[in-house]
Amino acid sequence: MNKNKLKWSASDILASVAILVSLFALYVSVKQLWLQEGQYESQKKESQPIFDISTYLDKVENDTIPDTEILTIKNIGREALAIGLIQCETFIKYEEWSYQDKQTLYIPVLDYFASHADQPGLIGEVITDVTEGNRMEYDRFRKDCEENSRNLNRYTCQLINFVRICYIDIYDVDHEVYFENGQKCSKEYYEDIVKKSRDDFQDRYFKLAFLTFDELKEYYKIDKNRKMVR
Repeated sequence: MNKNKLKWSASDILASVAILVSLFALYVSVKQLWLQEGQYESQKKESQPIFDISTYLDKVENDTIPDTEILTIKNIGREALAIGLIQCETFIKYEEWSYQDKQTLYIPVLDYFASHADQPGLIGEVITDVTEGNRMEYDRFRKDCEENSRNLNRYTCQLINFVRICYIDIYDVDHEVYFENGQKCSKEYYEDIVKKSRDDFQDRYFKLAFLTFDELKEYYKIDKNRKMVR
């Protein structure tokens, strides 16, 4: 009886072979589908625009020293189906040092880069922004901070220029990309700087030509005992 149980009939063997063939065919189908999806995703990545954000200084209002920083946005990748919002947002990272205490403010500047094209290009040059005298006004404010610095109180500042670009690729998919001073950055990082700025200034923005060192004193948070209030 036991020997008979160990014997396989021809039909059992054929059924087992059929199952193995089916499993192999399923494996081949799944592998092909996976490869096709990988190729499709790779093709989608290769078909995206690549934005190059650059700036340079020029003499626009002044014949002796560069007074204007010019922003150029180029698409050096594949053409987009459409480019929608291009948002340039500038902050001045302003730091006050007093003894061992430090406070950082992100001053929202309204007009550092402001003149954008109504219909940006899709390939090559997208927009060029020329806001005359912007660098001259920033240098004036920076020097004002340096001149007010003392041994125990120092003030420094640094420009932060964000560019946000919304576009639709050739697959009709919406995208948002962010850049900080020409380098790609995350949406979360951009939103964190925006939040920190609004925590201090709420909805107020500053025109660079009218921004002064004294105007920021009301926002200082270091008390007379050199301790941070927050």
